[in-house]
Amino acid sequence: AAAAAAARASARPSRRTLPAELLVVRGDDGGRSGRSGAPMPFVIRQTDAIGDSYTFGNMLGKGQFGVVRRATEKATGKAYAVKSLSKRKAKTNEKFSKDVRHEVEIMFHLAGHPSVLELKEVYEDDHAVHLVMELCEGGDWFQRLVSGGTYTEDMAADIVRTMLKAIAYCHSLGVVHRDIKPENMIYVDRSEGAGVKLCDFGLSAMLPATAMAPLAEFHRAESGVDLLQDPVGTPYYVAPEVLNGQGYGRECDIWSLGVVTFISLGGYPPFNGKNQADVFYHIKYAPLSFSEATWEDISHQAKDFIRRMMEKDPAQRATVPELLQHPWLNHHAGATHEPCDAARPSLRGHVPDAVVQRLQAFSALNRFNKEARRVLAGLLPPEEVVGLLNIFKEMDTDGNGVLTLKEMQGALAKKGVKFAKEEARLMLACADINADGVIDYQEFLAATVHEQRLDKDELLFKAFQEFDTDGSGFIGREEMATAFAKHGGPKVNIDALLKEIDTDCDGRINYDEFCTCFRRHDDAASGLAGLLPTPGMPQAAALGAGAEDRIRTPAADAGHATGIP
Repeated sequence: AAAAAAARASARPSRRTLPAELLVVRGDDGGRSGRSGAPMPFVIRQTDAIGDSYTFGNMLGKGQFGVVRRATEKATGKAYAVKSLSKRKAKTNEKFSKDVRHEVEIMFHLAGHPSVLELKEVYEDDHAVHLVMELCEGGDWFQRLVSGGTYTEDMAADIVRTMLKAIAYCHSLGVVHRDIKPENMIYVDRSEGAGVKLCDFGLSAMLPATAMAPLAEFHRAESGVDLLQDPVGTPYYVAPEVLNGQGYGRECDIWSLGVVTFISLGGYPPFNGKNQADVFYHIKYAPLSFSEATWEDISHQAKDFIRRMMEKDPAQRATVPELLQHPWLNHHAGATHEPCDAARPSLRGHVPDAVVQRLQAFSALNRFNKEARRVLAGLLPPEEVVGLLNIFKEMDTDGNGVLTLKEMQGALAKKGVKFAKEEARLMLACADINADGVIDYQEFLAATVHEQRLDKDELLFKAFQEFDTDGSGFIGREEMATAFAKHGGPKVNIDALLKEIDTDCDGRINYDEFCTCFRRHDDAASGLAGLLPTPGMPQAAALGAGAEDRIRTPAADAGHATGIP
């Protein structure tokens, strides 16, 4: 038993990171920059004081750049984890601002998936940047492994399936995590069936759509695509192509999850060594082996699943859709198993799947709700929409600020989606609020931003005021007509819309009715996102254990935004 425990413990990487010649440390130069003096400018932007909205409780974790504390939202009584990053301690580090902004932008960009840790909001004052995140108090994946030994195949398959869906969502939005490991997979609570979430995006990167293409379908290196070059990650989990220095893409996340799966069933890492250099050598050159006695009782399907994930050649490595359809996951389908949209052959490729689904779901909204979303999206701060702006710019191939039908079709074609011309036209039309035949950025943003980012009282009230031009506290028929005429578009039956939204039948829309309309229709659109016809079909209209083992960034250095066991 002691030997088994030691073997399992060896799976947790030491505090050493990648060697200097292979290492790009984001956000930590050890003070070598030698810069100090003037106070740091605002990293994100100046905001209201966090103390006005939250009451702080006990400390959950502490790191070099700051602390994680439990906090209660005064308005709702809901508990969160707040990661406060000291700006004073980072004065000597010129990359601090860039790295914190980067992680904040990525987390906002990934909002809306049930298995991705949510960043609720960000506050900043003269002393610190405060990241308000959902509170997860169930510990991380590795802690459960160490306390309970290896996982059963059913347990492992359930967790791996969940993580594959989270990774598919990240990849569909152009994000590569680059640090998939047990410590970055955290449980919501301590219950046996607790949900698990992917966290810690300090090493994540946003890639151009072409760089996110499947290697088997697109020769990136020959096409001059910008690949990731900086070798970051955690030693035992890093993919061989990351160490080879020839550039890499999203396949590195599949390898890392394969290592996690191997450890969950075998209890030890697939590639070990006397030292770190030895580990790297084995990752690059040693064959994957299941020769230890612990694998005798593990199914052939499980071993095949791991082999597919841990192909040395990333071009031969299984994709997320292929893995989600693998017999091992199907055989161990748990009660919560549901088909993943990313597994649809028609929805895998370059244009982010989540964006395609949101564009489709947008068609379920009435004209007033679309106009409201346009106003709300325009009120969001830049850090919350930079990811969607990048996607829009990539789709806008001629750079004129609007998406044409040809550009929509081109983006879908690169993605491998076989949309008929009429289907692409319908998708464009659903987001073309003013019916001018193209989609401008505000329309694209209104259609594709996740409703979670818009459903905020302060934003909804500002949007309501945009419609309530006379300041009466109500939106009347004439004000609705003015709003529709402002941007143009097809004729709207205002009386029918007013009747639908005006629940108290007084001939006007009050603030509560406005919010109810927005939330009701957004719930409907969210439900439709996974049910809409696939292309080609007829269609109508806080501190996780081992956090110190990762390559440092200041935003992550304070620890995971989770509860401490």
